[in-house]
Amino acid sequence: MDCSKNALTSLNLSTNIKLTRLVFAENSLTSLDVAANIELEHLDCSDNSLATLDLAANTALTGLSCSDNLLTSLLIVNDTALRTIKCFSNLLTTLNLPVNKTLG
Repeated sequence: MDCSKNALTSLNLSTNIKLTRLVFAENSLTSLDVAANIELEHLDCSDNSLATLDLAANTALTGLSCSDNLLTSLLIVNDTALRTIKCFSNLLTTLNLPVNKTLG
């Protein structure tokens, strides 16, 4: 699903449990809940206004782009499939990453 370059301020994905790809870059979201989207493999939430991002439930995630937000915290403790993370241009003070030999 790609809903980039809109003026979205909210996004309810709780009923989209089979979602594997989500791109909503260049919107105005301040929060995101993808806990129900456990099959999510790729997430691009760049260029929003997110302050926190909790991906602890998203163990299938292989790619994450969350750059250009207001993130102070990023929780990725169980995502051992993760291969790519782009999180530049944030305000990160805490970054929890899994022990992951494929992360490059």
